[in-house]
Amino acid sequence: MARSFRGRFSQKVDAKGRVSVPARFRRLLEAGDPDWRQAVADGQTDARPMFTIVFGDDDQNYFECYTVESIEEIDEQIAELFSPGDPQRKDLQELYHENSLEAEIDNDGRVMLPQDLRRKLGIEPRETLLFTGSGETFKIWKPEVYEAERAARRAKLAAERPEGFDARALLPPRKKKTEE
Repeated sequence: MARSFRGRFSQKVDAKGRVSVPARFRRLLEAGDPDWRQAVADGQTDARPMFTIVFGDDDQNYFECYTVESIEEIDEQIAELFSPGDPQRKDLQELYHENSLEAEIDNDGRVMLPQDLRRKLGIEPRETLLFTGSGETFKIWKPEVYEAERAARRAKLAAERPEGFDARALLPPRKKKTEE
């Protein structure tokens, strides 16, 4: 199993719309880009890792970022599950193809957020953004939006769960390891 995107990191957007991707996330993006790995193995020093930013519909208030391998896996799942004319396939293609863009990390570890994407979330130059790990993906948020969503989600969960609830109870039982 590949390593996961974990943690929260604050990063400032510069005047040109570039933002540094946290180093830990960059390493995972590099590992998840077969072309980058091959270029490095071939001795290319100017190789830049690619990834996909899914910006979603108007109601999505964050960007979700996928490694090349992760987004290719989603593409394969869409193709396997639905025939070309299926409405669910069209919905998924709209989300993962139309409402996304391929991005690359520059030599300084930054990604350029195009103006239309910055406008979508209301991102201003020199504003701080929050990068949050989500396992197979990471998200880019305006910090105040993240905190409001997190507070609402936690309040809802607190109302549904008993006091002292241990989140590990949600995990499936572990399979016993067999002795060899």
